[in-house]
Amino acid sequence: MKLNRYIDENRARLEWVESLDSIERTIAEVSLLTHENIILKSKLSNGCYFISFFLQQFLKLNFSIDIVVIVGWIEASHLPHPFSHSWIEFNGKMTDINLWNAVSEDGDFSGDLIVN
Repeated sequence: MKLNRYIDENRARLEWVESLDSIERTIAEVSLLTHENIILKSKLSNGCYFISFFLQQFLKLNFSIDIVVIVGWIEASHLPHPFSHSWIEFNGKMTDINLWNAVSEDGDFSGDLIVN
C-alpha cells in the first residue's frame, strides 16, 4: 500500500499508523493519496469544499465509511480576517489536506497538512 511509503519516509509516523484502526487507516490512506494525486498534481489551491465533499462521497461509496464534513472559520493572529474553510472528521479526529495551500488576494493562509 502507498501508506507504507509514508511510513518509510518518516519512521516517527509508525507509532501513529499502528494506533489507527482499519477504518481510520483507510481514511488516512485515501486522504494522503488524494493529496498526492489530485491536490499536488493539479496544483489545486482553495479547493477545500470540493476535496472535503469528494472524500465524503468517495469513502461512503467505495468503503461504506461515513465521515462528517465540517464547514467553519479559520482565524489566526497573522491573518487579516477569518476565512471560510472545510475539512473532514471521523470519530472526532480531524483530517485537513487543503489548508497547506490556502491563498487568496488577501494573502497566504497556508497551514499544516493534518491527517489524524
